[in-house]
Amino acid sequence: MMLAPVSGSGGPTPNYLEQRLKIRHLRAIDAIDRHGSLLGAARSLHVSQPSLTRTLHEVESLMGGELFTRHARGVQATAMGSMLCETARGVLGQIRRLQNDMSRLADTRSASITVGALPVAAAGLLPAVLRELCDRAPDLNVNVLQGRTEELLPRLWAGDIDLIIGRLYPPDLPDGLIRTVLYHEAVSFIVRKGHPLLTDSDLSPEGISRYGLVLPTLTQRIEQDVQSAIQAARLNPARQLRISSMSLARELASTTDFVVAVPAMLVADEIRRGLFCPLAIPVQGTRRSGGIISRDPPQSGPARLILPILRNQLAELRELAIVEA
Repeated sequence: MMLAPVSGSGGPTPNYLEQRLKIRHLRAIDAIDRHGSLLGAARSLHVSQPSLTRTLHEVESLMGGELFTRHARGVQATAMGSMLCETARGVLGQIRRLQNDMSRLADTRSASITVGALPVAAAGLLPAVLRELCDRAPDLNVNVLQGRTEELLPRLWAGDIDLIIGRLYPPDLPDGLIRTVLYHEAVSFIVRKGHPLLTDSDLSPEGISRYGLVLPTLTQRIEQDVQSAIQAARLNPARQLRISSMSLARELASTTDFVVAVPAMLVADEIRRGLFCPLAIPVQGTRRSGGIISRDPPQSGPARLILPILRNQLAELRELAIVEA
């Protein structure tokens, strides 16, 4: 493999990478890392696999080392490769943001915002936020991507997403992103309007358990919080229905006497309309923070458009005891 030229002192010649590393190199490295295979990356870039392989060899020659190792399921970045992949994502994200800023400068009607939404916020908070946002800024183009934290964070870092709304989980390692806490939520026990428990003075664990529980298994983290809430409330239901569909859980809650254990925000619309009610029982140990994740301070950039609307909607949810400050 050809190594990068070095200066007389033993280090790389000044500005070597700056002069030779190209945008197409960064796009190739980023695609290989995201797809975990040369074939998948080549398809996403609309080039042939041999062409992408040649590009990879070019970059490895420039860097003076191997960037990816092959294994049975594809490729994995080396230490040097991981370093370059992180840089590539940052540079490509800056270019995308520059392009968006230039578009806004050329035509204010082309302004856009891309929001990443975690499952709970997407169901209970985002619809009302989007309605108000569209009323305030009718010319704004809004894109929404729903997913899990681990799916959305790389896209935020790469510039594909302007901000993420939802629960704030601490990162495993420092990632340079800004997390702004706007609310707290816990798992609630939800019943339909007219449920016997709403007029029953017996809200003991035994009294609640006799109706059975619906446990939505939307994500692993929500499922863990639900189990913690059941243990904290000392419930031992004779019947438990584990359901991966929230629409089915809503149907069971509205047509039966089952109790549904979920973050109340997931059924915020039904609570607003008086169709569902949270039971007035304390649930310890499941309180989680929520808010927005952004690259820039929330008072600047695209987040500044949506932050005041979020605060307005969260104030309403606090009045309904769906979230806490």
